[in-house]
Amino acid sequence: MGQCCNRYQLVVTKPLVMIQGRHWQQHLRMSASRKEFMKITKEKLISLGACSDDLTWFDQQKSNDLFTLLDKAVEENHFDWANWMITNLLDLNSLVRYAIFSAEMVIRYYSEKYPDDRRPQKAIDAAKEYLKNPSAYTADAAYAAYVAADAAADAAAEIKAKIIEYGKELISSSTRG
Repeated sequence: MGQCCNRYQLVVTKPLVMIQGRHWQQHLRMSASRKEFMKITKEKLISLGACSDDLTWFDQQKSNDLFTLLDKAVEENHFDWANWMITNLLDLNSLVRYAIFSAEMVIRYYSEKYPDDRRPQKAIDAAKEYLKNPSAYTADAAYAAYVAADAAADAAAEIKAKIIEYGKELISSSTRG
């Protein structure tokens, strides 16, 4: 599940930073309420580019609450779907924080296998710099951290669950107010 979904793509434009052609700050503001934002519908999934496998899985669920769906996806070992949903719902700064957190959770496994390769750590550091100083240059680095975080798909289930929990925290904090 999730393998056929559109992957996150960072596109830097002037003056907006957009994700898959959508300005996510505007998307979050358009939600009438937190409750509405947390309600997942088939139409919302289609608008986000969900693939047919994911739509079929969604149709089989008893709940349309985002966090319940994320928990169920992790329980059923569909980390890729849960990760895809989180990355499609976060605003850019939260998305970068999520990528940094995810990459930091798995970097030791990469470093054990490739001890001389410092590129993932440099990508994490550059993404942190983006949060301090957003620019086109640092946005590229933030994307590199996302790519490094995507390696979390091969991480242990315990790490996957922690990553999803952090994503849920970011979504909660992004939709307050």
